[in-house]
Amino acid sequence: MVVKVYGPSYALAKRVIVCVIEKGIDFDVVDVDLFKGENLTPEYLKLQPFGVVPVIEDGDYKLYESRAIIRYYAEKYRSQGTELLGKTIEERGLIEQWLETSLRRIDLLDTKSEDCSPHGGERYALLPW
Repeated sequence: MVVKVYGPSYALAKRVIVCVIEKGIDFDVVDVDLFKGENLTPEYLKLQPFGVVPVIEDGDYKLYESRAIIRYYAEKYRSQGTELLGKTIEERGLIEQWLETSLRRIDLLDTKSEDCSPHGGERYALLPW
């Protein structure tokens, strides 16, 4: 079975694409043109109700949010391809730390000035740190 990765092959979908390549998973990219609003079509909103990318279809299973997807594949195919979760609990802790750091520090800065919401307005607000 071939996994479908919905999204452009840049931005957050790139995380998922790198993960499935590292795990040796057969996949197809289903390009979603954000500039044309393809992420806001009724068909796409059935996959991802907020109209954001990426989304995967793994058979009947659908999942969105890039970090959730990479954790899912890293665990599902743990014995295949590159070990992505760490070999020790300490390595796993560091991996989780950097996934959270990128979410809370880097992604928020990167999306602060963009209107990514289908409802208009800023999607994220920076938390004070």
